[in-house]
Amino acid sequence: MTELALKHRDKIMLTEAPTGVENVQIILEAIDKNKGIECEYYSFNRQTVKHQLLIPYFLRTWEQRWYLVAEPDNHHHGISIFALERMDNITLTEEKMAPTNDISVEEYFDGSFGANHSDEQKPEIIRIKVYGQQVEYVRTLPIHESQKEVEINPEWSIFEYRLVPCFNFYQQLLWHREKLEVLEPQYVREEIKAAIQKMLEHYND
Repeated sequence: MTELALKHRDKIMLTEAPTGVENVQIILEAIDKNKGIECEYYSFNRQTVKHQLLIPYFLRTWEQRWYLVAEPDNHHHGISIFALERMDNITLTEEKMAPTNDISVEEYFDGSFGANHSDEQKPEIIRIKVYGQQVEYVRTLPIHESQKEVEINPEWSIFEYRLVPCFNFYQQLLWHREKLEVLEPQYVREEIKAAIQKMLEHYND
């Protein structure tokens, strides 16, 4: 595919590579050698830069970003997720630093949506109803890997998911506009309803 893309680069438009890709190699090296990494990390929430000493577990991509799942060296907060494009001045530690927890990437992200993870919430069943031609789009490009089509009608279909609801999941549902309705659980339905009502406030001229 790389050779074909280069050969026909004037005929193919590719999506840009996920941000933070320049930091992937050194992090994989740390994982291979059981080393920690030190870096300066920028927090969107706090709008501060903090020095971090991390024990890397694994990497994943989501929506044009690379993420690192790692254990802060103080172990106070367990495992956390860090965006690679917000890391600067990454170096490997001299000493070996093995992860405390023996967990696979599949186990860690079980029931998660994208790069989100929750230790407090457990995955639950969510059902949505999709209308009209949008059914084909959802059918062929699943919203989540757990997607199951459980009821089919000429005018709509019902899809079922097993996941932990989160902000990114709600965004994805809203992307389908009026062609999608949340059926259950009720609190997820209310969350989408509240978001729609909040959006309407911007148009109440």
